[in-house]
Amino acid sequence: MARRWWVTVLMLLLVGGLATVAWLEPGGGGDTVTLSRLDPGTVQELRIQRRNQESVVLRRDAHGWLLKAPAELRASSFHVEQVLALLRLPGETRYGEGEIEPAQVGLEPPRVRITVDGRELLLGASHPIGSRRYVRHDGAVYLVREGVMPLLEGPWWNFIDRRLVDPDRILQAVETPSYRLERDADGWRVSRGELPDGVDAKELGLGWTQASALVVRSVRREPEAVAPVVLHWRDGGVRYLRPEEDNGELRLTDPRRGLAYVLDGRVRAYLLGKD
Repeated sequence: MARRWWVTVLMLLLVGGLATVAWLEPGGGGDTVTLSRLDPGTVQELRIQRRNQESVVLRRDAHGWLLKAPAELRASSFHVEQVLALLRLPGETRYGEGEIEPAQVGLEPPRVRITVDGRELLLGASHPIGSRRYVRHDGAVYLVREGVMPLLEGPWWNFIDRRLVDPDRILQAVETPSYRLERDADGWRVSRGELPDGVDAKELGLGWTQASALVVRSVRREPEAVAPVVLHWRDGGVRYLRPEEDNGELRLTDPRRGLAYVLDGRVRAYLLGKD
């Protein structure tokens, strides 16, 4: 009988302790819900405003995402989807209107303001315990575990698509100082120069269409510049690329667009037809 009495006391203490934790953290009770009811798969436009940084505007099209500001370029769908993943994060703690002072948690003004098809998410300070961040959306403040603040507060060019060939363009020919590669009905063939031993023309053509940089950086634009590497599109357009090295980075720079594609050294050597 005494043992059963002690079990009852312990259970009451446990329940009381949990209730105290919920009382100490406003909004701590209730079921965990996602930050937003918005479906990331249907979002058409993102606007990202940061303190002391350029605003970023992104819009969806048939091929993925376009960067519309501060420059018009193909965007990295992978990085846009990282931002959209915020919408489905669980709000581990929810504070209703009046339960928390927005200015005290970095929400007035916010560190980052994201507008998703006209609806706002405001990202504020991080909570001192648990690596969670205060986010305001639809009249409530949530604590969520996010990992995209470095991307959101980083340079705008982190949102640029890292591929050398845009998905909405068809690559017809590639010229380098070592060779000229052309696409025909049977695939790719060398029409000038020769490739290093063991390099197949069809595989090299496919390599160009799939090549992706480690990172893309913004550099000074040279609108009329030409360069020794030329990508020819089927629609008659061209893209000039200049092999460069800067502080140990191996690049293919597009001077007309003002973009530097930092590549793995072996990948760049392979594309340029060097041993």
